[in-house]
Amino acid sequence: MSRAHRWCAGVAIAVAGCSVLPSPEVPDLDFVVLSPVEAAAAADTVATTTVALDRVRMPAYLERPEVVTRVSDNEIEFSTRERWAETLAQAVPRVLALDLAAAVGGQGIAVSERLEGTAEYVVEVAIVRFERTAAGRAELHARWTLRGAGGVAVDAGELRASEDVPAARAGSPPGAASAASLSRLLSKLGVRIAADIRQARGQAPPRAP
Repeated sequence: MSRAHRWCAGVAIAVAGCSVLPSPEVPDLDFVVLSPVEAAAAADTVATTTVALDRVRMPAYLERPEVVTRVSDNEIEFSTRERWAETLAQAVPRVLALDLAAAVGGQGIAVSERLEGTAEYVVEVAIVRFERTAAGRAELHARWTLRGAGGVAVDAGELRASEDVPAARAGSPPGAASAASLSRLLSKLGVRIAADIRQARGQAPPRAP
């Protein structure tokens, strides 16, 4: 057998060996979503005030699909199994708008998750933290500014909230309980912003700091 034939035979054997190697395992993934805590009630009055969310900002590490766990102030972990079914950059404005609509329901206020055209009030939100911790808690730290005509700031606020993440229900992935806790915290943010909107409209006394 010539050298060339021996080389070709060796390549054929190597290729045949590669063909029987096991395929890499694809990990099972759990997909979770945020959801509004309460559905907005059907409007019983014509909307006379329009509110739009605009520029909901968040840290870049929250824009990844992996669910985040904060280990310490300077360390986070990305889950190898749990994924957000939609990015938080999409989910947070969508769910917050629904929470806000539920909080101001029946008061003649229409809420949009994005600024399209003009709105009487515009809400700018900055998410500082929005994740679970290694200690089993869900945390939200957010700041917001409420702007009126001409973009003038009429109110601003900050919320730090947390709660224990309950044990996952039987048959549910662990990440689902974390997503539910984070959804409840986002609802609290909607309630606080709604109080500012009512105050700006002269419908409520100043809220407690």
